[in-house]
Amino acid sequence: MSMAPAWVVGQTSMGGVNGTVTDSTGAVVPGATVTLVNQATNVRAERLSNNSGFFTFVNVRPGPYVLIVELSGFNKAQLSPFTVDVNQTVARNVTLQVGAATETVEVTGQSELLQTTSAELGNIVEEKVIRDLP
Repeated sequence: MSMAPAWVVGQTSMGGVNGTVTDSTGAVVPGATVTLVNQATNVRAERLSNNSGFFTFVNVRPGPYVLIVELSGFNKAQLSPFTVDVNQTVARNVTLQVGAATETVEVTGQSELLQTTSAELGNIVEEKVIRDLP
């Protein structure tokens, strides 16, 4: 009786999502915040794109998802919904568009204690002092 080894290949019940973030010129965008949102449960996972613009999510539960990508100086990108199936890795590349630069300047200060529009001198005199004048 011969015993041959049996190769058992296990399957996972999870999936994955990966992709690359680029700008409108095709240059990779490192440091972008990539958020994977499960639309059924609203559970979120967040990653940063690496120096090659690449991001990856592993052990993703099967279901409907949406990807949101954000980085200062670019418009926020939200990809159309997609489904992750068991033992499937979904590739979603994202192109960010340059956004309008916004800047907020806050100026604070106090009003002047001196009257600077007139050279007139003034003084407040109480009524009692005026009555007591000779």
